[in-house]
Amino acid sequence: MTQSKVTDCVASDDQGRTFLQNGTLRFVVSILTISFAFLLLHLVPTLSQIPHVPYTACTQKRAKSQYREAPQRARDILESMIAQYKNGDERLMPNSVTYGATMDAYARKGDTKGAIEVFQIMKEDYESGNTRAKADVRIYGTLMSAHVRSGNKNAPIEVEKLLMEMVDLYSKGVLKEGPNTFIYGTLINCWSKSELPEAPRRAREILEAMITQYKKGDKHLTPDSIIYNSVLDACARQGDIEGANAVRKLMQDDFDSGNKRAVPNLRTYSMLIYAHSRGGKPNAPAEGEKLLEEMHDLYSKGKLREPPNTISHSIVINCWAKSDFPEGTQRARDILESMLSRYKDGTSNCKPNAITYHSVLDAYSRRGDIDGANEIWKIMMDDFHSGNGEARPERQTFSILIDTWSKSNKQQESPIEAEKLLQDMIDQHEKGDILEGPDAIVFSSVINCWAKSGLPESPKRARDILESMLNHYQYGNEKVRPNMITYNSVLDAYARNGDIKGALEIWDLMNNDYLSGNLSAEPNIPSYNTLINAWSKSNKQKEAPKEAEKLLKEMIDLNAKGDLKEGPSKIVYSTVINCWAKSDLPESPQRARDILESMIHHYQNGIEEVRPNTITYNSVLDAYARQGHTNGATEILKMMEDDFDAGNIDAIVDLRTYNILIDTWSKSLNPIAPQEAEKLIEKMTKHNINPTTISYTGVINAFGKSSLPDSHHRALAILEDMASKANAGNEDVRPNKITYNSVIDAFARKQDAEGANNVWMMMEKDYKSGNAGAKPDLTTYNTLMNAWSRSKSEEAHVEAEKIFATMRLRFESGDLDEPPNDSTYNFLLACLEDVAGTEERIHDLLTKRKRLR
Repeated sequence: MTQSKVTDCVASDDQGRTFLQNGTLRFVVSILTISFAFLLLHLVPTLSQIPHVPYTACTQKRAKSQYREAPQRARDILESMIAQYKNGDERLMPNSVTYGATMDAYARKGDTKGAIEVFQIMKEDYESGNTRAKADVRIYGTLMSAHVRSGNKNAPIEVEKLLMEMVDLYSKGVLKEGPNTFIYGTLINCWSKSELPEAPRRAREILEAMITQYKKGDKHLTPDSIIYNSVLDACARQGDIEGANAVRKLMQDDFDSGNKRAVPNLRTYSMLIYAHSRGGKPNAPAEGEKLLEEMHDLYSKGKLREPPNTISHSIVINCWAKSDFPEGTQRARDILESMLSRYKDGTSNCKPNAITYHSVLDAYSRRGDIDGANEIWKIMMDDFHSGNGEARPERQTFSILIDTWSKSNKQQESPIEAEKLLQDMIDQHEKGDILEGPDAIVFSSVINCWAKSGLPESPKRARDILESMLNHYQYGNEKVRPNMITYNSVLDAYARNGDIKGALEIWDLMNNDYLSGNLSAEPNIPSYNTLINAWSKSNKQKEAPKEAEKLLKEMIDLNAKGDLKEGPSKIVYSTVINCWAKSDLPESPQRARDILESMIHHYQNGIEEVRPNTITYNSVLDAYARQGHTNGATEILKMMEDDFDAGNIDAIVDLRTYNILIDTWSKSLNPIAPQEAEKLIEKMTKHNINPTTISYTGVINAFGKSSLPDSHHRALAILEDMASKANAGNEDVRPNKITYNSVIDAFARKQDAEGANNVWMMMEKDYKSGNAGAKPDLTTYNTLMNAWSRSKSEEAHVEAEKIFATMRLRFESGDLDEPPNDSTYNFLLACLEDVAGTEERIHDLLTKRKRLR
């Protein structure tokens, strides 16, 4: 047995002499396994002990081996030959085949450096007198192949240099053969796989150069369908539809003029469809489908050897799936169903595979259409169970379905259904129906479904899934080890519910996992932002802004030390500012402003990504607004306007900016507040920003709280103007319950109960005429009762009792969301005070109020 393996690489002495006497060694047709070559090395201490070993054959075997060390071993054998040859053994003189085999070993690994080094050794050997080491077309082809496989972005440029060198050497008679179709094809293929922007143009220019030479009579440069398809591929990869169509015309013209090697084939049309899918033009799906129908037509007429295959159909389906056309989903589904129909009746071999189904599922997923996605899922499963192994569900199948649930409008059902899919995936994997079980991405998608649902149990369910992942990982399943996306999704579930305690526990779990060696669990910018968001939504208003700012500073420090890849973004800064704004702490406006100014400082020092935007400025304004600090708000507005004028287009003053400023004035209690609020409305209009219900309601609030004698009538005038504009078609200014309540309050403050009552009647009429936003609420009735309690009317107690009765009746009928509360009883008692004969009623009301408390 050993002898037989040795003789695969070792010839007898006589055979070796015969090989050498006949000239150079030829390529061995059959490729021996690498184990034979290894066995040879183990059996023979040194190759120098067997001078008649056919070194070239062994070098070729090394070259074609898949082993990582193959190039180096092939080179070792070559260098051993060179050493023996230089020591006088001419039988071991390397030839072009030997050098070519060694270069091929490097080329197969994409190692251009090694291939070039061997090429240089070959040239030096030839120049020193070894005529057998003369480079030929095949040597240059191998060197080109090394560049093609290298993945270097400049590979096509280097290959083109080699081509020009060959052309030059051939013209001087140094090369017996010039570049042929294979050489040109290698260069075109290199360009087609390149991401360089000039790739389609260069591939086409090289093709046109071939056509020119071919038409002059050089049959060695006859372009075939492979060449044309490579140029089409270059155009398709960059979505160059015009270029692809031009190449198609060249190909068709060449074929029609007699070049039968240039016949358009299945790949030709598939590349044209692919070019449309990558081109990004609105008509891409329709154009792709036209080409698909053309292929079917040509095949039925015998002008296309093969019918459109699964790939052709799948590209068109994917084109429709990614389009924004409303009919995109249905068109993708129609093509899938036509594939199934043709496949089942035997007229085509284009049976759908998992990729096909995934594209259709993706079309539904993009639109959040879970019902449609489930229908495709059923078709896929039926197809698989009926014998189409290509339709076997994969991990991606479940991932798309889960993602569709997360995008659907069925937020209450989505996490439950997503979790069912996860369990179904686990079960099918255990039964062998699918090859891969869920990975961290799938688990994380289910967690994200829970996080987005807003259900009370979402944090706990998200955490349970996280802990199950950790459990599976501990039992050896590396693919389910949680990563930063997983942890961030669980953090988000707690943040959305304002559960800072739970969020901090997950934060600690994430950091401990990272410190224990899970590098994929390293907290990133979204991690910090989510935790800051959890603080901002928590009920710990005194602690929240301080803790959020600590996290911001921690991010800055970690980034400075290189422990965090990025520093905080403007989103993070804005979230911290918002945290301060919502806190109502006395120092909130100043702290928010300090953070804003630090952002401006960082930007001025070259950190572009922290330049404040409109959201940032508005958050700082909100901090001032909540405390009615008009001076501070005005200063921030000026900073914002100056920043915009200096070129920061992201700091444009918008509707929300003006609404916050109006709100600031309404809370300021400044005597000039109403006039300043009205000026802001005028300024908005001047800058083509249309005031809304919120804007006008803010002005009404300012008048309502004003000490001006006619402020309540001015508030009513604004309300009536809003109603008039709304009835004329401007829905953006239609009054809502807050608007009406503000005007009622304005009259209550002026002790004008009858005026307040009239506004209430106006509100009731508006609501009954179809304005659902004007539905009276608990605040309406309490404010109205307060108006009567402040009035000097002798009928106050009677009117208050009527209002109270209306409240109870509407609450019992479901037309009022809340029952009378403590304030209601207080206002009613105030109306009954000092009214003779109401003692028993007062006692009854006091008893009921006590029960409430």
